[in-house]
Amino acid sequence: MACLRYTSVQLLRKCYGAYEMVLLKQLSSVLGWTSPCAVPDGCSTSYSDCGVFQQARDLSTSQQQQQHRVPWPSLGNQISNSNSASSSQNPKRSGRKRSRLSTMAGDDQSGGSPRKQEPRDDRFYKLKEWEDVEKKIKQLDKGLTVEHLAAAFNVLKRLKRRPPDPFLDSLTEKALVLLPKMHSWNFCAILHAFAKLEYVNSRFLDAMTEEILKPPKLIKFKPIQMACCIYSTGVLFLARNDRFQRKGRTMAGEMTHVPFKYHKLLLDSLAGCLIHSGVESSLTPRMIAGMFYGLALSKRRHGPLLNLLASEVARKERLESCTEQEFSTIVYSIGLLRFRHPILLHSLGDFLSKPEKLRHFSAQGLSNTLYGIAISGANIPLTVLRAMVWEACRPHRLKSFLTQHLCNIIYSLGTLRVKNPKVYSTFFQEIADLERAARDGMTLEGYVAIMSGIGRANVMVAEVEKVGKILTSGKNPRKLSNQGLSNTILNIGKMIGQFDFEMPSEMLEEVCSPGRLSSYTEQNLASIMYGLVVAGMFRDLDRELLDRLVEEACSAKRVPAYTHQGLANVIFSVGRMKVDKLEYHDRFGEEVVGRLSDFAHNGLAMIIYAWGNLEYRNGKVISMCLEEVTKEARLRGFTEQGLSNVLFGLIRMGCREKEPLRTLMGEIKRRVLPKFKYQTPPELILEVLKAKVMDEETEQMLVRMLKVIIVRFKSEEKSVENLPAWAGGGGGGRASG
Repeated sequence: MACLRYTSVQLLRKCYGAYEMVLLKQLSSVLGWTSPCAVPDGCSTSYSDCGVFQQARDLSTSQQQQQHRVPWPSLGNQISNSNSASSSQNPKRSGRKRSRLSTMAGDDQSGGSPRKQEPRDDRFYKLKEWEDVEKKIKQLDKGLTVEHLAAAFNVLKRLKRRPPDPFLDSLTEKALVLLPKMHSWNFCAILHAFAKLEYVNSRFLDAMTEEILKPPKLIKFKPIQMACCIYSTGVLFLARNDRFQRKGRTMAGEMTHVPFKYHKLLLDSLAGCLIHSGVESSLTPRMIAGMFYGLALSKRRHGPLLNLLASEVARKERLESCTEQEFSTIVYSIGLLRFRHPILLHSLGDFLSKPEKLRHFSAQGLSNTLYGIAISGANIPLTVLRAMVWEACRPHRLKSFLTQHLCNIIYSLGTLRVKNPKVYSTFFQEIADLERAARDGMTLEGYVAIMSGIGRANVMVAEVEKVGKILTSGKNPRKLSNQGLSNTILNIGKMIGQFDFEMPSEMLEEVCSPGRLSSYTEQNLASIMYGLVVAGMFRDLDRELLDRLVEEACSAKRVPAYTHQGLANVIFSVGRMKVDKLEYHDRFGEEVVGRLSDFAHNGLAMIIYAWGNLEYRNGKVISMCLEEVTKEARLRGFTEQGLSNVLFGLIRMGCREKEPLRTLMGEIKRRVLPKFKYQTPPELILEVLKAKVMDEETEQMLVRMLKVIIVRFKSEEKSVENLPAWAGGGGGGRASG
């Protein structure tokens, strides 16, 4: 039996995956897991792959990390103060009489009998510096107990000066030795201290997870302790990635490093135990908000737990009891998780549509709530959006926002496609105060968020020119993360025709620097290529720099990793740059053919049009594209512009299949010509006539249209010499042949 108990966690580790719950059921009777929550059916069901993330995520991850670092009152503080009325009334640290995480152990929220309180040692709680804690630990020496260690960590997390890592390492080594003697509140105390101190010790955390999963320790966790552990694990996930980025081992924008090996296993085990213990009615709003927040930071979409929490908080009486901070944390977290629970979203909408509720929100709470709604991708009623915008635009509100909050609001409104320029100008007037921005710690990533929001909304806002100049001037381009740099290029490219702006050469050189190119993600490259092309900025690039950028974007390792829209953007950009290297396009063609049915209608039209511009000819690619675009569902899905681009591209690629091309032309005659008869691009008409694949009636109609268009051009106040070549003039343009 002892052997089985010892190896149970090892077996779980080896079999962790699709069959871990089956293993838990088989082990339960042998290991003595008699509680109903010891066999949590589906406790680790992963929903991490559910939902579709947007193609271009304009908000930089470093800005999100600033959002993550918002100093929410932590769940652990609720644990340590829950039994002391005097502590809850007096927030001063010196006035706390019961600050140990074990104080909640006596309040059995699962309905069981209270556990006997551990004897209290006040010696640690009177210490003010970490050096004092170190001396006290040395004095105890061999008399050190798990209670002493938990108390020491609990004090360290509250000190103004963070203790150095070597001291934390030595303290953790002592905790490793005493790990088998620890109880649930000990684990909770140390894990929460790690989170508050942003200290990650993977060796201890893995050993702690193994110890927690040994029966019957996990089932003795109370709801408040499980909630605190989930919250703390999420904070550690963020701290781990921050440390890697500070060391230069990952670029800003990447969140891939888990704090310890069994991070997912611990989260799933806690979630499963909570689900099957049947204590959801005893969860407080703060516990629910903390668990949502922890899962969001961990990027763990645990479907069963999220559904349980959403159903619980969606109840009217539960939602009404939430503070504005708890409410905004929940909304912000479900936004990060892209979690759409219909009942919860409906309840949130009803709550937010009441102006009297919104007036109680803090500036940060209102900003985070609006941001969470925007990035969740959920469709919210217009009345809710109006109520929130009206509240945010009130004069006293505008003065209470930090500039970072204002940037987040502009980004959120742009993501929600708010088209009123006056709304954006209202917030810009507050951001224009540079002294205030410096005082608030305004970052470059905040300005990137502004550009991204305006670019998404596609509105004309005069003040955005100042933001563009800030981002591209001096040494600022070097300070931007890869995500921030690519978003800046993309959105300036979209808006460069709306204001007088010239991209500095230093900015373009930074974009194409060798160090940057090798560290870009595929999304970064697609955004940069597209931004340079739509504004024509690629013409200002040195040819060597441009070739270097194109070579990286078209490399064999990059092409398969692009998303469908990213691949379409890169092919379109290469076509506009007139890069006709056959090797690149054959590589693109092979990739496109392999996932033709997955492309959006607009993306497929962009690809075919780009290849048409280059007159790229590949029999296999042409036949596969022709078969795809003539499907009935595709024909209905193309826009009028998309249909024209597809027909033009296929003919320029050398396609001469009469029936498919006539099918496309028939759809154009039915949908395009009645609306845009004399606005049809003459280049398209000329290409169709040259191909000689249409019937006589269609060709005569196209000739008449072309004559009318030429007459209209000549009737304007232009000399014949300045007319395009296709209109009979001597100017530039494509020759009619």
